[in-house]
Amino acid sequence: MSRSKKQFTHRTSVFEGAYRAWSNLGSFDPQILEDIDLTEVQVNNEQFSHEPLPRAGLMHPFVKIILTRWLGEKADTNDYDEGLTILRKWWQNRRVGQSMKSKEILATSRMEYVVQSFTKDFFALALSLVLNDKKSAPKTLQDGFKKLQMNNESLKKHQRAIDPPLSNIPVNRKRPKYYRVEEKDIHRKHGFDVCDNFTNPTQELLQDYAQQTYIPVIFQ
Repeated sequence: MSRSKKQFTHRTSVFEGAYRAWSNLGSFDPQILEDIDLTEVQVNNEQFSHEPLPRAGLMHPFVKIILTRWLGEKADTNDYDEGLTILRKWWQNRRVGQSMKSKEILATSRMEYVVQSFTKDFFALALSLVLNDKKSAPKTLQDGFKKLQMNNESLKKHQRAIDPPLSNIPVNRKRPKYYRVEEKDIHRKHGFDVCDNFTNPTQELLQDYAQQTYIPVIFQ
């Protein structure tokens, strides 16, 4: 395989995996998103709606991750700028379907495995960015979040309307006695460092992602 074909194959498999992951994420119900088990989730590789690439470009971590996976860790600012232009054009054209050249290259079972691997990893990263790091989600999912928020606000307004005013509820007017708790009074077994029990899920995924070795020799 020629060097140019290797580069095209690598780029296409990375872009296709990212496209499938982002588009699949957009199709999820926001109410069940936090309960997704990544070990069991099935990413649809055939039927999914087009989701636009994040408009923030390189400011959105998902876009930066795609380009890093394609260009490599040594890419500089110019590489990323040129790569973003290529990615945006590819993403827009992908909306109407895969090109004949892409279909031909990705038609083998070996390449389909590569694309599926990219898809699963990009999906996990995208989900973590949306849920844990509060980054912007695919457009359809964003609309779902907004609709869910509006429904919740409407429910709260309705609840307030049927609840009796607080002024009509008998309350004990006697002020409770407050005690000041000194640090020395807190038992040490209940103390902990704020960082001891917290990790960055997205950072862990990125570290695992960078260490993967499933990419075939054709890309080396």
